[in-house]
Amino acid sequence: MNRLAIAAASAILFVGTAAHAQQQQQKPPLYGELGYSFMKFDSPGGGSSRPDAIRALIGYDFHPYFAFEGLGAFGVNSDNGSTINGNSANTKLKHIWGLYVKPKYNYQNWELFARAGWADSRVSVENNVTHNSLSESKSDFSYGVGVNYQFNPKWHAGIDYMVYTDSDNSRLRGYTLSVGYRF
Repeated sequence: MNRLAIAAASAILFVGTAAHAQQQQQKPPLYGELGYSFMKFDSPGGGSSRPDAIRALIGYDFHPYFAFEGLGAFGVNSDNGSTINGNSANTKLKHIWGLYVKPKYNYQNWELFARAGWADSRVSVENNVTHNSLSESKSDFSYGVGVNYQFNPKWHAGIDYMVYTDSDNSRLRGYTLSVGYRF
């Protein structure tokens, strides 16, 4: 009788633990993030500037190790202290649109990830001396890496580094601090 009770208790404990572990790992597949990006733009004419942006993305986990993401970013301040071709300039990020595949690995509350995809970005530069303006738009391969920390099944925070464009001596890249929510 004792053996039967011990076996029954063990089976109940095992099934309960397995069900709890399965519930704990299940997270809603749809998520969104909002973040502040510290950007750096290297212009083809020489010089660099640091416009900042607000970035939003929406993603969907289609596999435990992969997600699809759509990204949008808009400039929130311009860099008046930048120098382009030896002249003072005002640089502003107009937008970034991107689509990405996100390979990821979860370990406890941490998520390590990479992004690879395509982004379209537009930056405007106005020469402060001659007041000539130039708007540069690029579509290019885009990539990055980052880490998220999961506070609970719904909320996370993260940091990532992205390269949005890197062609024709022009480069747009930056770090983003973000907060995310799973729907």
